[in-house]
Amino acid sequence: MNRQEEQFVLDRFKEQFKNIPQGKIEPMLPPWTDFLLTTNSGNKIGIELTQAVHSENAKRFSSDQKNFTDLVLNKLVKKLPFHFSINVHLFIEIGIKKVEKEIIASEVANFCIKEFSDLKNKKSARVQHVEVDLDTALPLAREHLMAMGFRNLPRGVKAISITRYDDHGSSFNSHSEAASIPAFTEERLYEKLKDKEIKIDSYEPCEQYWLIIWQGGGITGYFQESEIETPIQSKFDKVFIVRTMGELIILKP
Repeated sequence: MNRQEEQFVLDRFKEQFKNIPQGKIEPMLPPWTDFLLTTNSGNKIGIELTQAVHSENAKRFSSDQKNFTDLVLNKLVKKLPFHFSINVHLFIEIGIKKVEKEIIASEVANFCIKEFSDLKNKKSARVQHVEVDLDTALPLAREHLMAMGFRNLPRGVKAISITRYDDHGSSFNSHSEAASIPAFTEERLYEKLKDKEIKIDSYEPCEQYWLIIWQGGGITGYFQESEIETPIQSKFDKVFIVRTMGELIILKP
């Protein structure tokens, strides 16, 4: 980010974070952090900014997920008795091997025929994979999990979302450009933290160091909702995410 972009992100952060100490914030150059907040009591808080962008693996996975949904769609269009939109979500940790895609896509299609054939017009349904074997689970546990939308899905499939559209001209893949944007995972977060934490010892001494992660600045910087459990562990005293639409996520308060 250039200095103008950094100032823009800092301004968005100040609008959202109401507990920022009173004082003077000024841009700095190395060996300082990007900004220095000198509080009215004289404490120094170094504020470092960084931008999160999509990894090549995340973009490749998103493309694979869209293509797999297309494969399932093509197998379903003549078998479900209505028009629909569908999105098949995959586990990024598992994936589906190329040689398995046709077989697993057929398994997903067969599952959809059994599960969604009675779906009402303009109604949506979503099922999500659960590791518990529902066929052998205790009846009450099975009933509860089924009611929550959990199912035993084919290998590598995380969830299936579908909506019925009787008035639509054709069925379609709802894995749009917006839907294909990856989530901001813990793996991606800790990659970013590692890059920044290694520099802390080289900064000029401050009472605290804060890190602000910017998610914005174009399609490659926008992520779906965070999948991170908080609070996180970090050498920074506070860690924040500032998102394009002005949302502030406090990862380490």
